[in-house]
Amino acid sequence: MKKVIIILTVLLSMGIASAASPDYLKASASDVSPSSSARIDQPVIATMSLERIGTVPDVAKITIVTDLDSPRAEVTIDNVTEDYGLKEFEITLSSEGVSKIDIRINGYAPRVEKQTDIKVIEVTTHVEYKGEEAEDQSDGSITLTVSDTEIKEAKTTLDDAWDKYNVARTKVLDLGDAGINTAELEARLQQARELLDNADVQESQGDIESSKVLAQGATTILNGIILDAEKSGVGPVQMDIKRYLVIAGAVIVVLIVALFIKSKREELG
Repeated sequence: MKKVIIILTVLLSMGIASAASPDYLKASASDVSPSSSARIDQPVIATMSLERIGTVPDVAKITIVTDLDSPRAEVTIDNVTEDYGLKEFEITLSSEGVSKIDIRINGYAPRVEKQTDIKVIEVTTHVEYKGEEAEDQSDGSITLTVSDTEIKEAKTTLDDAWDKYNVARTKVLDLGDAGINTAELEARLQQARELLDNADVQESQGDIESSKVLAQGATTILNGIILDAEKSGVGPVQMDIKRYLVIAGAVIVVLIVALFIKSKREELG
C-alpha cells in the first residue's frame, strides 16, 4: 500500500511540474552586427522577431533589456510601431493576443574594463493565466563580446605567459624525473607563478595595464627557465649568478611598475 501511495505521489508531483504555463512567445529570428565581438564605442545594430506559439494569457507584458549605450529601440507589434530610448522598458500586450513582435535596437558598445559579454537584446514575457501562478518566460537573447585593442593585447600577453609557464613547468618536471637537481629552476618557476597569479587578479579587477606588465615580467623569467632547462640535459643546472641577479632585478622592477600603475589609477579614481 505504501508503494502505491509513493507512486501516486510521484505521478502527481510530475503532473504539477508539467503544468507550468507553455511559452506564449518565442524568438523566430535574430541578427546582430557586428556578429560576435565589438570594440568599445562601436555602433551595434540588432533585430529580433517574436511569434506567438502558445495560448493567449489573461495578462502579458514583455520586458526588453539592452546593455548598449545610447540605445534606440523600435518595437513593432502586429504592424504598430513605437520608439523607446531606455536600456530597460516594459510593454503591456493586448489581452486579445498578439501574433508577431519585431524588435530593432541600435546603440554603442559600452565601455568595459575587461573583455565582457553584454546583452544586446534580452526579452522576457510576464504571463498570468486565470487560476495559475504568474510566470516570467525567457523569449530570447542576443549577446556580444566587447573589448578593445589594449584589452585584447593584455589578454593575449597573459594567455601566452600561462602557456609558456606550462611549457617551462613540464621541462622542469622532466629534468627532475631524470634525476637532475632542479631546486633553482623550481624557485624561479614559483616566482613566475606568483606574478601570473597576480596578473590574473589584476585582469579580473579591470587593471589591464598592471596585468600586462606582470605577465611580461613572468614571461621574462619563464624564457630563462626554458633556456636553462634545455641546456641541462646532463648534470645539475649550473647557476649563473650574474644572470640570476638580472632576472631578480627584472622581477623587482615589474612589481614596482605594477604598484605605480595601480596607485596612479587609484589617484584618478
